[in-house]
Amino acid sequence: MSRLDRIVGRLALTSAVLGLCIVVAASELSAQSPPVKSPSAPVVTSPDTIETALLRAMLTAEREHNSALLGAVYWSLGGTATIALALLGFGWFVNFRVYERDKEALSKALSAELNAALFHSRDTLAARQRELEAQHTQWQQDTEQALRQRVASAADERFDRVTRTSETHARRFDELRLDHLLLKAETLQAAGRVGNSFTAYCDAARLAERLVLPHMVNQVLGALDKQVRSMKGVYASDINKLTSFLDKLEGADRTLIERLADALRTAAPL
Repeated sequence: MSRLDRIVGRLALTSAVLGLCIVVAASELSAQSPPVKSPSAPVVTSPDTIETALLRAMLTAEREHNSALLGAVYWSLGGTATIALALLGFGWFVNFRVYERDKEALSKALSAELNAALFHSRDTLAARQRELEAQHTQWQQDTEQALRQRVASAADERFDRVTRTSETHARRFDELRLDHLLLKAETLQAAGRVGNSFTAYCDAARLAERLVLPHMVNQVLGALDKQVRSMKGVYASDINKLTSFLDKLEGADRTLIERLADALRTAAPL
């Protein structure tokens, strides 16, 4: 209890004690008051007159005594009312102070709980925000990785398709070039340009070997053997060219190679 509450309690207790003292003093004064002397009456000798005078004196004394008792009662009621009012005022004041104290304590407790809840909510929201940011970052990284993989896969697939198409076109071009070389060799042979014909046949054989077409290589060797055997003589440079070509040739029929080599050895040099 605060200092003001203690002072008010002391004042109320003092007022109650003073009221009680006043009531006690009034009672004692009423009890100790001297009897009031009756007014002098003429001396009579009649018995009825004496009895009447005594009764009047007793009535007067009774009235005075009743007046004293009523005064004491009034003082007692006033003191009791004063004490009751003082106690009621003191109780109201104490209850008001207790109410104010409880209200202030409740307000402080509520403020503390609200602050604690606010801090907890703030921490929770901050943690949730960090968690969501981490999830968003991870999702973004996963999405970028997936997109990168899809783009790389699509690009690789497209590149492989383009590469296959390019290889197909390149092989088709080489096959057309092979046909062109064979046609060129035959044309040069028909024109009597034997050296150029041998060169075209050798280029056709090398290209067929690179394209892994052994039947075309054998076809070129057969054409060379037929051309050499149909000639009356072969230039030494052409013989050396064809011999060197046969030494480096791989993947062809060895029988055809030996047959062409034998034709070159038996050919008459020019």
